[in-house]
Amino acid sequence: QRYMEAAAIKNSTKRSEDKFLQLDLLYKQIRLLQVVDSLKKSAKDTWKCSKVEATLDQLASPQTWLLKRNTGFIKVYTDSNIRAKQLEGLYIDLIEDVPCEFSMY
Repeated sequence: QRYMEAAAIKNSTKRSEDKFLQLDLLYKQIRLLQVVDSLKKSAKDTWKCSKVEATLDQLASPQTWLLKRNTGFIKVYTDSNIRAKQLEGLYIDLIEDVPCEFSMY
């Protein structure tokens, strides 16, 4: 649609009308660029938040060890897993109060 508008401006004969149409088209293009930039920033913030949450979830999950003679698996909670689970809880409490895009991550 912008290309058709630009072609119509080039094909018009009035100079004053050309300037007005060019400025209008320029305004529309600038507005579209602002919208695209805003959407990019929003997507980046959402991606960062989901990545932090996924990393904390992975660190907080227990380790799975294979038992002798392949009789099954056991979940082992280490000090690191327990501490990571606590930090994950603190992070979740923090982002409930403050939107994620304003957090440090």
